[in-house]
Amino acid sequence: MNNAEKLFAPSHIIFNHEVETKEECLKELSHQAQVLGIASDKEKILAGFFVREEECTTGFGGGLAIPHTKCEAVLHPGILFFKSRKGMDWQAFDDQPVYAAIALLVPASNEGNLHLSLLSSLSRKLINKEFKEKLLYAENKETVYEIIIDAIKED
Repeated sequence: MNNAEKLFAPSHIIFNHEVETKEECLKELSHQAQVLGIASDKEKILAGFFVREEECTTGFGGGLAIPHTKCEAVLHPGILFFKSRKGMDWQAFDDQPVYAAIALLVPASNEGNLHLSLLSSLSRKLINKEFKEKLLYAENKETVYEIIIDAIKED
């Protein structure tokens, strides 16, 4: 198993077509992080996501968001993906709904700049229209997994 596969696995992908708000999405992501053993406390993860959102929206634009947190409740780095068909109110940079979120979770004690490296890598990919469209139109977990794993393996 390489580093990319330690960060992201098919079990890290959530398709919940009923979610309509950033709050609901971040709650689902926090819960899944705890279920998967990436985090010890879903409430602390949720609080970490909201601290970051208060600084500046993570709604990247074009239907995507990159919520992230670096906190003590994160046991090991991980990436989660969430997709909703309805579109979520996120206060994104382009004032459009968000349909997919790529969440980054990094332990507070993590040495170096892993979270910045991951954020930079994914942000560069999200500028690419083809990459965004592939993620937004992906209909199954296998496709999402291949798209994201390829993106994080490249760096």
